[in-house]
Amino acid sequence: SRAGYTEKLDEIDNTSGRILVDREADNPVSRQSHRWLLDGRSEIGAFRAWLHARRGKLRAFWMPTFCSDVTIVASIGASAVNIDIEHQSYTLFARYQVGRRDLRIELYDGTVFYRRVTGAVVIDDDTERLTIDADLGQIVDPDEVKIVSFMALSRLDSDAIEISWFHNEAAEAATMTRSVLNDL
Repeated sequence: SRAGYTEKLDEIDNTSGRILVDREADNPVSRQSHRWLLDGRSEIGAFRAWLHARRGKLRAFWMPTFCSDVTIVASIGASAVNIDIEHQSYTLFARYQVGRRDLRIELYDGTVFYRRVTGAVVIDDDTERLTIDADLGQIVDPDEVKIVSFMALSRLDSDAIEISWFHNEAAEAATMTRSVLNDL
């Protein structure tokens, strides 16, 4: 997948003089492309059902970046709501921003947690502490964590998605998603 940012701009050109460009939103929206390799009729059917549920651009869904956005540096207790992460200036630059406050935490055993960051403080030059909305319910050591990604409320960027069939048991599709700046 490839990712980037785009701004919502309104260009006003009255055909004489300067062209006025107005930013319609304070924050850019993220765009992500994904290539799907669908193996077997059940995967193809599930993907088509997922596309149908999106109704093209109409329905939003939570999309992770699928990047390692946060590095956990200390064990998380079963009832803890604090996560110590490697210092990345989250507290200074990203705290409470749409698209940077929802986390997808995936462990090597396949367990996935979805949590919202409700607070952030700097502990020292190497560590920041994130407060999450609910505990994980189990002890999680840093070496058990496969990836921690930010999530953004997103939608498909097109109403039509093309599925290319290799044969009746394998297909491929490409989608482009765009984050929405709505606050949930």
